[in-house]
Amino acid sequence: MVGRLGVNRVAVLAERDARLGVKVRLLRRLVDGVDVRGHDARVWIEGLPASDLASGLMLDELARA
Repeated sequence: MVGRLGVNRVAVLAERDARLGVKVRLLRRLVDGVDVRGHDARVWIEGLPASDLASGLMLDELARA
């Protein structure tokens, strides 16, 4: 699942399984060279919190960063 968090920010929700490394490498290849406000695009992995509230707070924080 892909969701837009802001003008220059997206989040991808992916299952943490044996193929996660392949998925992250593919995403990095897709955004390689993409310029976001004078900076290269970044990709990182965040664990999903256990509760709905904590997940919403994490997404809010990511949207502001």
